[in-house]
Amino acid sequence: MKKTIYDLIERYRIGENDSCSKKQEMYHYLTSRGIEFEINSEGTDIVISACAVMKDTFHLYPHEVYHHFYRNLKGGLL
Repeated sequence: MKKTIYDLIERYRIGENDSCSKKQEMYHYLTSRGIEFEINSEGTDIVISACAVMKDTFHLYPHEVYHHFYRNLKGGLL
């Protein structure tokens, strides 16, 4: 399962299918909730891609992705 998730993250990063719009939606949602990202950073692209993949793969609502993300951010894992 991990390999599949990593492969999906890489596909989202290179912009396959409709991933650009999904990443933009996730970026706008997270920033509207107060998460700040560096513009044009590879790390930002990786994190946003991972969040979009998590939302699509596990059929999560954006607020659920935010809570997972924020919990890990507060815990120092990001």
